[in-house]
Amino acid sequence: MVTDHRGAPGRSWGRSPGASYPSPALAPDGGWCEVGLDLRKVEHFVAVAEERSMTRAAARLRQSQQALSMSMRALERELGVPLLDRSRRGVALLASGEALYADAVPLLAAATAAVGRARRADRGEPELLRIGRTPAVTGIEVTEMLAAETLIVGAPPGVCALRCVT
Repeated sequence: MVTDHRGAPGRSWGRSPGASYPSPALAPDGGWCEVGLDLRKVEHFVAVAEERSMTRAAARLRQSQQALSMSMRALERELGVPLLDRSRRGVALLASGEALYADAVPLLAAATAAVGRARRADRGEPELLRIGRTPAVTGIEVTEMLAAETLIVGAPPGVCALRCVT
């Protein structure tokens, strides 16, 4: 039997590919409610927010302006808040739109990273660790610091050597 986050009977996760999946969120009354967020709509919203124009965003996404407008209205309906102020001169983000945009960009980046991580794991590839440094710290120093840290904590699975690439 499938249960939700409260232990009550819930829905099966056997949905069609591309369907949005519900996740618990805090409702205005302090209880929990179900929120399904379609990442395609979030991607559409980010394009509109960055272009400040439905026409330019639609061209960027290679879809019709009508389809993009419908996607934005559906997102607003699903969230229960208006996100955009539409006018003949373009599109402006409302406070709710600004708030969503601030979270949407890292959300899409995290989703992309998660897909890449899952695909690398399926191929048996080790995790990647990318470290940025300033010219004041040499690559050798970074490697020495990482080697010392892995001796204390223990090397993560799949890490067999530390290598500095400049």
